[in-house]
Amino acid sequence: KGDFVEIALIGISNVGKSSFVNNLLQRKNIARTSSKPGKTRTINFYKINDSFRLVDLPGYGYAKASKTDMEKWADLINDYLETREQGMNHHRRI
Repeated sequence: KGDFVEIALIGISNVGKSSFVNNLLQRKNIARTSSKPGKTRTINFYKINDSFRLVDLPGYGYAKASKTDMEKWADLINDYLETREQGMNHHRRI
């Protein structure tokens, strides 16, 4: 784990969170992308220069997925936001 600052990317499905990771890291396919919403189905952590982590969360909203899958993604996101060791007091919206 370590004591790394985490920057979580959260937003609606297919807004470009994973593409942002790829562009920032200057790597074409480190984060899987698709033109169809709902490609990111898990929480993905990317350690950057041993100084911080980018956290790519599944999107929410209009992904073409079953209601069960969308509920699982919502649970993943909520669990991440509510239970990370850093706690909600250290999360900032920008």
